[in-house]
Amino acid sequence: MKCTQHYFCYSDLQTNERQLQVLGRKITGKKDILKGFKLVEKQGFDAPFAVQSNNPVHKLEGTLYNISFVDLFHLDEYEEQFKTTRIKAELRSGLMAWVYIDSLN
Repeated sequence: MKCTQHYFCYSDLQTNERQLQVLGRKITGKKDILKGFKLVEKQGFDAPFAVQSNNPVHKLEGTLYNISFVDLFHLDEYEEQFKTTRIKAELRSGLMAWVYIDSLN
């Protein structure tokens, strides 16, 4: 039995190029929405980061993937450079998924 984890991505890890770089393979997923989060700019980085919001209308569109524990380990290593934190959050679909958010929030 292969254990899989739900992973929600709102960043460039949705691209085949970045997936090949980080995971060594392409992965496919389905569109979903992360409720109660918004994107903010972070000094020193080109891409925005997710932070929890007190505004229930805030949401992030992205992709839900089913990945392995090994993939999750590779994502943790990759995300370390961005100083993010991995948390579990509920998606619009009702599923709980891992998502990387700004560690300062």
